[in-house]
Amino acid sequence: MNSRKHTILLVDDAEIHLHTLVETLDDEYDLSVVLDGESALEHVSSYLPDIILLDILMPGMDGFEVCRRLKNDPAEKDIPVIFLTALGEMEDKTAGFEAGAVDYITKPFDPCEVRARVKTHLDLRDSHKELKKINVQLNNEIIERRQAEAALQKAADELEQRVEERTAELLKSNDQLRQKINEHTRTLASLTASEERYRLLTENVADGVYILAEEKLVFVNPAFAAMFAYSENRLIAVQ
Repeated sequence: MNSRKHTILLVDDAEIHLHTLVETLDDEYDLSVVLDGESALEHVSSYLPDIILLDILMPGMDGFEVCRRLKNDPAEKDIPVIFLTALGEMEDKTAGFEAGAVDYITKPFDPCEVRARVKTHLDLRDSHKELKKINVQLNNEIIERRQAEAALQKAADELEQRVEERTAELLKSNDQLRQKINEHTRTLASLTASEERYRLLTENVADGVYILAEEKLVFVNPAFAAMFAYSENRLIAVQ
């Protein structure tokens, strides 16, 4: 899953135990060694190893306290801790798990067991990290999708609003145009009726009637044309 060597911090005040662990793990892993709890906390803070093999009984700060402090630090709490102990009592194991340990390796060490337990928990850690990475990616994709959906919905709402506004404008313009057409129709009908009444009036009156425009005849009634022995059209044309 990862080409680099995993890093392991070994914490034990007994050099003989450290020697056994180094011989067992050195070929496969990048190892660091400290002899007490305070040094372990300082190293973890600086380097963040992939896994910690931690002795319980040490001078000063014991393994339980070291583990509790690690688990209270957000940057360090996910580092798996395997306790190294000669203790076999159930209450000691319970205390270790309550402190945050993931496993125990009992002294004297069996190299095969050490390698198997370390590999198992490193694989679990890698899987957990990969799962967290995938979850972050999925959450980001969900956020991006929701943002895109929100943007699309906003655009759709704005478009719908513009369509409604434009439709309202067109309906209003259509109503205004219809009103103007109706007004023009009424005006034209009124003018036509007036012209017809005027024509009938001038054609039937006994007196001669004419209309000049720029000193030229543009209209004569039959009575006026008869005075010159011409038709109306002929009289207008001979000017």
